[in-house]
Amino acid sequence: MSTEIITSAEAKHEIDKIVSENKFVLFTATWCPDCVYVKKILEEHNILEKFYVWELSRYEKGTSNFKTYTSAWFAKAEGQQNIPLLFIDGLYFGTEHQIKSWEAAGKLQEQFEKLGLF
Repeated sequence: MSTEIITSAEAKHEIDKIVSENKFVLFTATWCPDCVYVKKILEEHNILEKFYVWELSRYEKGTSNFKTYTSAWFAKAEGQQNIPLLFIDGLYFGTEHQIKSWEAAGKLQEQFEKLGLF
């Protein structure tokens, strides 16, 4: 656990850099059931390794850095207030709701192919 307090500007710069430099980005936390679900689906399709995974659980809930990073994430995701957050080609793509809708429709493989994950 880091004890250095990050500023909002530093967090925003870091998040912008991660999203712009990686084709696929997943902002996640180990304690989040929806995040666990998305990681499980990506693992089952052998594509999790294609994602830059940023794990919020390195910070304790309620700490300054936790709050600063979640604010930066949600701002980058156009005001979204839940995790996980998926970014593709530098743009906010969605949360677990997108993955669940594809799964319910039996279109996971097809949609992952369209995104260039295979």
